[in-house]
Amino acid sequence: MFRAKTSVGMILTAMASRSAQFHLTTTNEALSLTLIREAVFSGQPRSFCSSSSSPINQAQPQQQQQQQEQQPQPQPMQSSYESSTIRRRPYNVEAKMRMKAYRREAMQRQYAQEIEDEEKYFQIDHEAMYKKGDPGTVQGIIRDYSTVGYFVTLPNKREGFLACSQLGCSGGIPLLQRLYKVGDEITVRAEIVGDGGRDRLYTKKGS
Repeated sequence: MFRAKTSVGMILTAMASRSAQFHLTTTNEALSLTLIREAVFSGQPRSFCSSSSSPINQAQPQQQQQQQEQQPQPQPMQSSYESSTIRRRPYNVEAKMRMKAYRREAMQRQYAQEIEDEEKYFQIDHEAMYKKGDPGTVQGIIRDYSTVGYFVTLPNKREGFLACSQLGCSGGIPLLQRLYKVGDEITVRAEIVGDGGRDRLYTKKGS
């Protein structure tokens, strides 16, 4: 009988403890929901762990403001031109134009020197040219010349033009006069262009 009473008492004590815990949990949840509703409708953040009017929460904004004031402010960036101590020459349009003219004259002198050297020392590579009697070739007569080639009269009384590139040179009256004279005979391969135009002439093998 005593044991039964003790067991019933222990069961009642456990049930009372669980009821108290459930009541406390329900109360905390209701309080949390109330705080959340107030924060949502007021539009201001609110701490659910401690009161917003506590001295610790009031001191936090002041500490953050002091820390921001103590942080060094970023300095404005300076260009390398302003920070450099090297003395720079001012931009001069006339000097730049003179420099361009000087370079242009130097290139012209170099080109003229190359032409002059070619006029003196250039020689035709006869091994790379057609020879009399080769298949598909005819004998033409030099009628006239220009700075870039020769005008040749063909056996069929047509006229053709032989470019100086076929001879392997860059042209020029003095050089062409030295290579062939008016009236000289030359072996060429003719390509008919049209009834009214000059035929294209080739004197280099494989062209």
